[in-house]
Amino acid sequence: MTWGRVVPAAELVRLAARRGIHVWKHVPLARSLGEGAELCRVMDSDALKFAVGTTRRFTSSYRKAREMLPRIGEVHLAQAHYQFDVGAELTWRGDKAAGGGALIELGYHMFDLLIWLLGVPEAVYCVTGTGRLAGPSEDLPVYDSDDTAVAMLRYGGKVTATVTVSRSYSPVSEGLTVYGQAGTLLAGADHCELRDRKGVVLDSFDADGPPAAVFDRMIHAFVDACSGADRYECSAWENLRTMATVDSAYLSDQTG
Repeated sequence: MTWGRVVPAAELVRLAARRGIHVWKHVPLARSLGEGAELCRVMDSDALKFAVGTTRRFTSSYRKAREMLPRIGEVHLAQAHYQFDVGAELTWRGDKAAGGGALIELGYHMFDLLIWLLGVPEAVYCVTGTGRLAGPSEDLPVYDSDDTAVAMLRYGGKVTATVTVSRSYSPVSEGLTVYGQAGTLLAGADHCELRDRKGVVLDSFDADGPPAAVFDRMIHAFVDACSGADRYECSAWENLRTMATVDSAYLSDQTG
C-alpha cells in the first residue's frame, strides 16, 4: 500500500496493520515523533514491514557521495538546501495540524540525508517563517504552516551542519556540500564531485537513468524485503531518528 499525502496516513497505516498489509509510506514518517513511534509499534505487533520513502538514500549521486565521504577526512561543516515553489494551492500543506510545513516536508529529506551521512545530531536550533506574500495576480489562502526554515545541527567535536528549505521560491534547487580536512564533497540530485582543499576536482559522478529510476530502486528493494526476510534499508524504526530531529527543530523554533 502506498500514498503520498500526510493527512490520512496514520489511519491508513493502522488499517493496513489490521488487514495484514506491508506499508511503504512517502515522507514524513508521521506528523510527530510520538505518532511515528505508535505506528511503528502497530506494524511491528503484526510482524509487518513498514518503510519510509527517503528518496535521497536511493539517489545514485547521493549514494556516491556517501561512498566518497571518507576521502575528505575529518568533517568540519555541512550545508544542505532544498527549495521549490508549490504554488498558491496549498491544500493540506497549509495546515500545520495535518502535517503541512516546509520543515517537515522538505526539511525531512535533508535531515535524513545528513543523518545518513553524519549520524544523529546532538543539538538542533531552528527558525521558521510564514512570510510568503501574495503577488499582484495571486490570492493566497490563509495558512498556519511554515513555508521557509533554517536549521543548524550540532555534532560532537564542534561539527556543524545547516539546513535551509523553502516551498515558496523557484527555481527548484537542492544540494549538499560537506567540508572536510582534506577537501570538499558536493552533491545534488544528479551529480556528485570531490575536490581538494584548493578546489581542484579529483573525482566526479553523473547519475544515469531518469529521475523515476530512484523510485524503481526504492520499490523493488521494498518488494524484495516483503518477499523474504531481508531488512529494508529505510525502515520506519530507523526514520524515528529523522522524525526526532524534525520535532527538535520545531521545538527550538517555538521556544527560541
